[in-house]
Amino acid sequence: MIRSRCFTRKAKAATGFTATPSCVPDFYGHPHAAGGGSGAGPAPVNFPSSDALIGGGGLLKSLNHSNGLSAWRTYDTDNLIGEIGLYDNSLSPAVARMQRYHTFTNNHSLTNIYDNLAAAENQTFWLSPAGRLQDATGPWGTDLYYHDGVGNRTQFSRTVASVTTTRLYSYGAANNLMYGATIGAANDRLFNYDASGNQISDNRGAGGNFTYTINRAGRIAATLKGGVSQNTAVYDVLRGLDLISIISLAP
Repeated sequence: MIRSRCFTRKAKAATGFTATPSCVPDFYGHPHAAGGGSGAGPAPVNFPSSDALIGGGGLLKSLNHSNGLSAWRTYDTDNLIGEIGLYDNSLSPAVARMQRYHTFTNNHSLTNIYDNLAAAENQTFWLSPAGRLQDATGPWGTDLYYHDGVGNRTQFSRTVASVTTTRLYSYGAANNLMYGATIGAANDRLFNYDASGNQISDNRGAGGNFTYTINRAGRIAATLKGGVSQNTAVYDVLRGLDLISIISLAP
């Protein structure tokens, strides 16, 4: 992500302004001068760009890199990305490395991604009248989603090379917590919860049985797989329970 506070405005233009990177974020996300840093954490690396064009609303329109690559974007009236491209200007003539076009419905829902360089990467999405994803096609195959009257997903099917795999989902009678998923007659996932609705186990079959210790704030404090400790989590209670470290204990 490009932070505007790390750029210095150079010249005003009708379509925006050009800017050069004056700093890069350090290990903690704090800005430091490009090419050097101070304070704790690893020193930042040089920012690999030479100039950027920022349009209205602070949206990035183009970014030229010192290695000859040039990225650009266009936006519609709702500031949604309509086109995105990447060109290699180190070659003559310049070679397109990526050209993608997006279409939306209802001014916000993505319905198509067209890849101008690789049609096999095109993607299409269909939404239900309630705005939920219903169909999706792409290089992964064809997906179908089914929901009940309150929006819980009840079935998911994926077809790849004429082979369809279907998962059925079950929920608690008194809540909308997912308790399991099956493929045919076999259990694919089984979930359990505590009285507060926190997930405390996830049985993934051949993938292992995971159990979770929940702290008083409802956050995962430790994870076990098959009874063997995998990690512990530490939170900063003075800063909105931000996760500050995960200690991996798995071999």
